[in-house]
Order: sequence, then C-alpha cells, then structure tokens
Amino acid sequence: MGVAYPQRPGLLVKASYRKPSGTWITRELETIEDGVLMNSFVADEAGAWIVKAEGRRSTLFASVFVRASLAAPRRRASPRPSA
Repeated sequence: MGVAYPQRPGLLVKASYRKPSGTWITRELETIEDGVLMNSFVADEAGAWIVKAEGRRSTLFASVFVRASLAAPRRRASPRPSA
C-alpha cells in the first residue's frame, strides 16, 4: 500500500518488482480516494527484491529481502499417466 501526492483518485502509477534473478514484473496501478494505491504479489524467489513505483513526476525505490521459507514453493509438473 502507498499514497501518491497530490492525494486524489485516478492517478496512474507503474509498479515494478525486480526478482533476485533479474526478471522484472510490472503492473499499472490507479489510485483510489485520498491517493491510496494498493498492490500485492507472491514472491516466488528468495533473496533481495527491488520495488520501483513511478508516477508522472517522481520515482520511488525500495528493497525487500525474502527469506527462503517465505518464498512460494515452485510447483513441479506431475508426470502424465502412460496411455
């Protein structure tokens, strides 16, 4: 959750998340009343993530560290039964 300034609904913000492996996930968000914006994601890799929020006039960076026990487990494909 964050708050954009000026605090008003309808402001567009680009949220980007950089995984520890270097891959980026990007989402377009729009503020609701009072400039509040919300977004969530499930970390699928342990390690240092970079979070970047970009508005029309400013950019904010933050870093988050995800422990291995908190990262979502990778799912393995189940073998197909033989015909």
